[in-house]
Amino acid sequence: MKKMLKPGLSVYLTIALAFSGCSLIDDDNDVTITTERKMLLSQLREWTVDGIVYQEKEEYKYDANGNRIKKETTHIDDGIVSSVTTEEFNANGDPLEYVFINDGEVKEKNKYRYDQHGREVTVYQNDKLIRESRYEYNGNTVNFSTTQYTDKGTKKTDGTEVYTDSDLKYMVSSKSEVVEADGQKSIEEIKCSYKYDGNGNIIETTTESTSDGIPTWFIQTSIDGYQSITLIISYYHGEENMNLYDETVYTDSNREIISYYKNVATGAWGTNISEEYYEYDNGYLIESTFYYNNILTSKNTNFVYKNNIKTFTSYSYDENGEIFQTSYYTLTYEQ
Repeated sequence: MKKMLKPGLSVYLTIALAFSGCSLIDDDNDVTITTERKMLLSQLREWTVDGIVYQEKEEYKYDANGNRIKKETTHIDDGIVSSVTTEEFNANGDPLEYVFINDGEVKEKNKYRYDQHGREVTVYQNDKLIRESRYEYNGNTVNFSTTQYTDKGTKKTDGTEVYTDSDLKYMVSSKSEVVEADGQKSIEEIKCSYKYDGNGNIIETTTESTSDGIPTWFIQTSIDGYQSITLIISYYHGEENMNLYDETVYTDSNREIISYYKNVATGAWGTNISEEYYEYDNGYLIESTFYYNNILTSKNTNFVYKNNIKTFTSYSYDENGEIFQTSYYTLTYEQ
């Protein structure tokens, strides 16, 4: 039996990255097995609740270079289509259009546009401009200004990004002026710093965020071999209100995420442990099992590979170890 590595950052780091606005370590090195080297054309999930059969079907389209440019997700409840979500992308994988239809009505429609360098310049939601950006290019430095429009007011962000080479960009700092609907203003600043190894790879990133000079976030992440460590501290009115230390360890094809969190009120520390175990045979995934605090939460098994179709069964467990939902997956690949 052959084991393969499946690295990935924790969900906490994902949340931190989304908030910080800084470009951090990219470890998108998911396992590629024989069947999945081919383009995935569709994915069907089916499950039953109280005698009602639910289905979720995803269909994909690609350009001539194999880039996924469209994804359509259809939800079917007891044989009736309840919602359809359509997403279109450019060759870089950036979203171009998002349309959500529920009960036959368009509930949300977003459009995204980019400049010649692939940077987002406008975002429209239901034909209403909600975000626009302008850029000034000067060598390896880009000065930008982004304005977000909401019902509560506007948020304008001015910042700088510095390129280390032609492909990678890392934000050094940004400054935002937030204007509320009542006219009140505040200044939010983000500063990022990076550490590199001897080969020029980022091994540590630190993000510090303030509002009117008062700390709001401190985020630091580092990767050492097959271990990633993230420290997240948030502040409320300058006082610490969350402290999270997140450690991810990879062993062969498996992954363990240990999260230490602090109760600021009592000073006590708690621990959450997530574990993922993968088994492969000749490069094919044959079982994956997931635990949370030593309790079995889900398992994917009964994998069958036949021609261009892969099928497997997914079981979800409650806190007593009993199966409360069974889902059946069918993945279809190109011939």
